[in-house]
Amino acid sequence: MPAEHLKSDPACMFVWLRVPPPWRSDDFAANALARGVNTMPASAFAVDRSTVEHGVRINLACAESREQLTRGLQILAHALRDRPRAPFGTI
Repeated sequence: MPAEHLKSDPACMFVWLRVPPPWRSDDFAANALARGVNTMPASAFAVDRSTVEHGVRINLACAESREQLTRGLQILAHALRDRPRAPFGTI
């Protein structure tokens, strides 16, 4: 996962993952959940959704083991490389 997509503080149990276009935070969070990784889209923390950055919050303290955390981060890295699916069929 590219370091430039991550933002955190060493004392914090959360990491912000900026999702690149064409991803949107809500779509990426739904895609991650479908893969078994629960994240929180940035829009959940926004008062005004028109200015929200596209990213998700990852809770590092939820994993039961370092291996589970590593696997979850690997899944998110793979999801970043995929493109979001269109919500409707292509005509």
